[in-house]
Amino acid sequence: MEWQYLSTFPMVQRCIATQLCASLAVACIEMEKSKGNKKFSRDLWDLVVPIFAVNKRKHGNYGGPQPPVRESPISVLQMSQFLTKLREPTAIIVMATLFTRVYNILRDDQSMEVHIEWMNLWPSMLPGNAAMYTNARTVTSILEILSSLLTDALRYEPNNVNFLKLLADIFFVNKHFSSAMKYYILSIISITDYFSRRINRLVDNHVYRRMIKCCIYLQCYTQAAVLCQFLDEVDYTTAFKSLAEENFCADAMDSYYDCIWDMNILEYLVCLHHKRNEYVRKQQAINIIGLLELNANNNEEIKREAANKRKTKFLQALASQYVA
Repeated sequence: MEWQYLSTFPMVQRCIATQLCASLAVACIEMEKSKGNKKFSRDLWDLVVPIFAVNKRKHGNYGGPQPPVRESPISVLQMSQFLTKLREPTAIIVMATLFTRVYNILRDDQSMEVHIEWMNLWPSMLPGNAAMYTNARTVTSILEILSSLLTDALRYEPNNVNFLKLLADIFFVNKHFSSAMKYYILSIISITDYFSRRINRLVDNHVYRRMIKCCIYLQCYTQAAVLCQFLDEVDYTTAFKSLAEENFCADAMDSYYDCIWDMNILEYLVCLHHKRNEYVRKQQAINIIGLLELNANNNEEIKREAANKRKTKFLQALASQYVA
């Protein structure tokens, strides 16, 4: 009812704040009605996005004016203050998806995108000329706004998986890899109810791939190799490269071997340690290969159970390191 009232607030009585609230209310109603299956109307988009436009009066390459863009009556500071007052999860998600979409368009780098469900419900083009938004400070401002929005939101919704994953992505693109790992793991803890539910299919590949990259950047190569098993299709190239890394390894290395269930990776470890004359580690890998629960002739249910047990053990170890 509140959304409906705000969305129909008389236009003549709208100040900047009520105009923003009304546009946000319309988007929230659309999300609740369509369950995220229908594009948002452009009202909120056209009101908020021009905040980040720069050089609005600059002329084009041929002396003509830039394509018209709606001048936003709201400043970045006013928007930030408005966002700190949001408490309702749907409203926060709507704003988070909008800023995420704008950031990804401006960054234009798939490897450095941030992700949240429903972000593709917003337009794929910015209003006006794209050159009006090409400013490094603009991208930074969007990430700062998003980070602040999510940090506030998590005080009231600490187990919201969408918020946790998006904040982890923000830390990742800002190269704060340890913090990114913390929030990726928190999202997994939330979605699996502290690892009490089977992890299969509950966590998407995007999270695992980002965690793998975080571990590599943190020089935790064995952790990266173990995580390569979690993908729908095991990333053997990255796993083997990580295990063969000769630089300083910042993790406990062979203490994670009992979290490996993929035979190809275990056999690679045997060959690797044999080549390096590391007898103890080689024997450890051989002993794991010989475990009955990892026998290649086991039925699929036993194999899944063995994998899930090791996934849980490994993620609990990561939680102890990055979250505790």
